[in-house]
Amino acid sequence: MKKLALVLLLAVLTVQGMARPFTTKQMRNDTIRINAMEVELINEKTEPAEKKEVKEEKKVIRLGEDKLYFDFDDSRVKPEYYGELRAAAEVIKNSSMRVNITGYTDSKGSAEYNEKLSLRRAEAVKAKLMEFGLNENYIAGVRGLGESNPIAPNTKSDGKDNPEGRAKNRRIELELIK
Repeated sequence: MKKLALVLLLAVLTVQGMARPFTTKQMRNDTIRINAMEVELINEKTEPAEKKEVKEEKKVIRLGEDKLYFDFDDSRVKPEYYGELRAAAEVIKNSSMRVNITGYTDSKGSAEYNEKLSLRRAEAVKAKLMEFGLNENYIAGVRGLGESNPIAPNTKSDGKDNPEGRAKNRRIELELIK
């Protein structure tokens, strides 16, 4: 099933004429880069009612070089990401999976404000995916996690502001689930 999903993903991107060379630059373990889209396989153990251990496979699509980024205090999807969102919508439609959309912010502002902003970002991406042909039935959930789970430091080691790090934390992640 995993190989079939990856073959479908590659076929969709190739047919669209958007395929670029594979790269290993800044690749993480269990990661495959196709075009500007990165599909990361994450294995999680779940324990069902029968108390048997089951491995559940999830796929996370990270858009752009690392993520889909937003400007400070903004929830509008930048036009530069439309092509990648169109490709993501096609991948989701051609898979047997649904998608969870998660938004994040940097550490500026209150935790309450950042949670609302990150949710607005996730809702904006949902709206774009639907505009690009993804049926709402493919969307499992939309959530905003605010400033939690940063992928870069919001401040430098000397305590000064880190604008580059904060920019990387203003992002969206799409998680494909069964």
